[in-house]
Amino acid sequence: MAVDVDANMKRSSEVLAADGMECRRLLQELEAAVGDLSLAGHGQAGSIGVALEDTKVSGLMPFGPAFEKLEVGDIIEAVDGAGVTPGTIVSAISGENETEVQLQVRRKRDGERITMDMVRSEPPAAIVASPWARSCGYCL
Repeated sequence: MAVDVDANMKRSSEVLAADGMECRRLLQELEAAVGDLSLAGHGQAGSIGVALEDTKVSGLMPFGPAFEKLEVGDIIEAVDGAGVTPGTIVSAISGENETEVQLQVRRKRDGERITMDMVRSEPPAAIVASPWARSCGYCL
């Protein structure tokens, strides 16, 4: 039995793209339904959308600034050129909404050290109200 690998790969890509669009649509609906939900600091504080265990990335907020840049298991070694520890990383990453932050990261997969810039953003109310946010430990 012959398998059309190209057709299967194309279909898989189409399904993944559709799933991503559906996820975004559901987040928008949830945010509209939640409305004006707020938490302390919500509205002023910027986030890169990570959950941390010490300085290791343990989770990524869907569609947050770090979502397509960091990977679970990456180690954040420095923020804006200054080394970080478990005790300093939260204040180092936190900042005003729509401001840039630079991270120096050691990749889990190969140990490569990379530098990346991202812009802090206000997390959508739908994410703030989600089980992900309630269970992530430090959510930045």
